[in-house]
Amino acid sequence: MWNGKKHGDVLLKRLAEGLGNKFETMKFVELPSGEGRAWSEYPDEETIAVMAERKGCDAVVGAIGD
Repeated sequence: MWNGKKHGDVLLKRLAEGLGNKFETMKFVELPSGEGRAWSEYPDEETIAVMAERKGCDAVVGAIGD
């Protein structure tokens, strides 16, 4: 899950490549920074959990950049 900060997307892509090479059956799902909301607009952590659960995620990696 990328919050839109510079280079966070690059970090996530490289992390997915590295983990994908090590764990060949692992599936990666890109999550938006919120359903029409900016990262700073989340009302609470539960919103992220609900969104991830809907996508079938077992874990979420949040990336910030700069």
